[in-house]
Amino acid sequence: ICAAAKRGAKVARGDLAALSFLFGPRVVESSPKDRDGSCDVSAVEDWLATVRPPAAPAVHVAQLGKSVRLVGGGAAGAHVIVEGCRGARVYVATHCETCLVVGCVDCVVCVGAVGAVLRVVACERVTVAAAAHRVVARNCLGCDLQVFTPSPPLLCGESRACRVGPCGYSYAGMPGDLAAVGLSETPNLWKDPVLVDAAARCGFARRPKPADADATRLPPAAFSPLFAPATAPQRQLCLPLPDAYADALGSSVARATRVRDAIADADLPPADRGALEATVRAGFARWLVDSAKIR
Repeated sequence: ICAAAKRGAKVARGDLAALSFLFGPRVVESSPKDRDGSCDVSAVEDWLATVRPPAAPAVHVAQLGKSVRLVGGGAAGAHVIVEGCRGARVYVATHCETCLVVGCVDCVVCVGAVGAVLRVVACERVTVAAAAHRVVARNCLGCDLQVFTPSPPLLCGESRACRVGPCGYSYAGMPGDLAAVGLSETPNLWKDPVLVDAAARCGFARRPKPADADATRLPPAAFSPLFAPATAPQRQLCLPLPDAYADALGSSVARATRVRDAIADADLPPADRGALEATVRAGFARWLVDSAKIR
């Protein structure tokens, strides 16, 4: 279109066909045309202004250290970029158009619902929990992908030692966000990842192979839910879990309940109870450091 505008020429029907590939098959039929199938540049530009979707805003979370960032409803429908973070926890408690997680290390990134593609690029030891129409990981090392997606997750390039599991992220408005991007009634193909390497991208080479050694399933015992920080805590998962993961989560909750009840019901003198409380606090502090959850 730009080249034709400089020449003062018309846009040929073949160019309209190319536009139809980008904007939909109805372009050739509904765009303004002359009798020979061509049309004026200004006519096409005016027509595209009526069909081109408005550009979505971008939300950029960059270079975040050991801290927590909550991206709320003000970012609904935006392009979310999480870049260069280390030891951070990022919670996106709304739906977005796309999400890119790039160059992060030892982070947790949770995204409510992605209308198009979630991409995880060049990350190390990052846990990503999200619902998205398409999930792509490229050149990632030791990452956990806890996803809800109607398409098999793709692991591209030099992705190694990654684990794939069901999505355990939840917050109060998540059901509405899933419906907003068309993910409320779709199957979850998280357990069918495909490993795409350089040879697989060649049409004459072998087809993409199922991910095996380079991507394993997250063990149910290693699964834990993730909830966005909020004034009204959400403690129920919005997305269903496979039976093995639901059973493992139920067992973990039951063990924690038994320990809490045992401590509460312990009949100890004041001195011993103080020692017990100090021991519990010290153990909890060690767990925070060892699990890298301290912020």
